[in-house]
Amino acid sequence: MMFRVENYEPVDAHLNLLIPFVVCTSKDGPYDDEAFAAGFACGEIHQALNQAACTGRVTALRFPIVRAALLRQLDLIAMHHGFAMSAETDPDYPQWSQVMFTWRGATWPPAGPAAT
Repeated sequence: MMFRVENYEPVDAHLNLLIPFVVCTSKDGPYDDEAFAAGFACGEIHQALNQAACTGRVTALRFPIVRAALLRQLDLIAMHHGFAMSAETDPDYPQWSQVMFTWRGATWPPAGPAAT
């Protein structure tokens, strides 16, 4: 089984949001727009990897467009959930990358002190 996000092409213009970020400075909110968008994007991928790891039925997830600036953080998120990450960046769109997460067989939940 593969989770895919398809038919989404990089563009230079601003991307329209399906859920407006009304707490950002561009909407008179207290949070920086770029930082909020980056956190939201990482959170979406974190949740997808968490669900994949918990069900054990997904061996690979592909995100065809993510901000290249997030790659280091996404690699840490992938490792946390037992996935390896590979990324490709198109030289024509250096701000965007295509990312593949591949299951490496870690156990869930991660090893640690037992909850009491």
